[in-house]
Amino acid sequence: MTPFGMDATDGVFLKQKASQMKTVIVAKAEGIEIYGAGDFTIEISGSIPNFGEDWVEQSMEFFEEQASLIVDALQTHLPGGTLDAVLRELCKRKACLFRVPIGGKP
Repeated sequence: MTPFGMDATDGVFLKQKASQMKTVIVAKAEGIEIYGAGDFTIEISGSIPNFGEDWVEQSMEFFEEQASLIVDALQTHLPGGTLDAVLRELCKRKACLFRVPIGGKP
């Protein structure tokens, strides 16, 4: 049982280290089905391609496309509260980037 009185099959994943997880199950949005809030799977199994001479531009384009696909899926299928918490958690984990000037003087 989780702190919410539900087990993992009810839509709340068990707290484990991410490196040990193969599948994470979370609650989906209970929106109107015509908007696509049904079950959805994000598979993380591909590899980063080898970029050519214009590797900076190619890699930026690749990562932007990957991010857009993930954000579209999350925004369409997660409840708003979960999406807000994901954004907060990502910002907390990358907070050091906001404290260090990148590419210029502070």
